[in-house]
Amino acid sequence: DAVFRNEFIVDKDDEKKENRILEDLWRLIRSGKDFEARDYSRRHLENWRAASLCGNKPCILLTQNNSCIYGNPELEIWKYASEQLSINSKNKFEKAIYGSNSGLLDSVFPVCNNWEDY
Repeated sequence: DAVFRNEFIVDKDDEKKENRILEDLWRLIRSGKDFEARDYSRRHLENWRAASLCGNKPCILLTQNNSCIYGNPELEIWKYASEQLSINSKNKFEKAIYGSNSGLLDSVFPVCNNWEDY
């Protein structure tokens, strides 16, 4: 967050670690393992990222008056936030992760290495 807001520079070692995590997450998501990607994020103490990955998954919410809401009532906001993360990220894997969530396919192409990736 501080990198975007205050234009701080990330330490090279932290940047390498972040890139490895994002590349692993991309592989999980590309393989359809969204919930495994969420768990992987939690294991790496990135709970905020875990929460940001599964906004498109169906869920059942029970409101205070015991009525049910199916799905994500804030889906459009989640898609918009994913789109903005993809647009503003400097990391190609993060762009691909959030771009695939929001439908920005151009952000996915740079991380595709062979025809199976497409």
